[in-house]
Amino acid sequence: MRYGLNITGILGILKTAKMLGLISTVKPILEALVQQAGFWVVQTLYERVLEDVGE
Repeated sequence: MRYGLNITGILGILKTAKMLGLISTVKPILEALVQQAGFWVVQTLYERVLEDVGE
């Protein structure tokens, strides 16, 4: 925590959005980030995020 702020990355935002019902699935968004935007994520983390959200 810096300056009293919590820092959350894009993967954390996607997980939270799904848990709050703001998005129905994470995988298509994550795939688009990787394929279209060049977002890089290690495979084990990719799989862990999907497992955490039940996908």
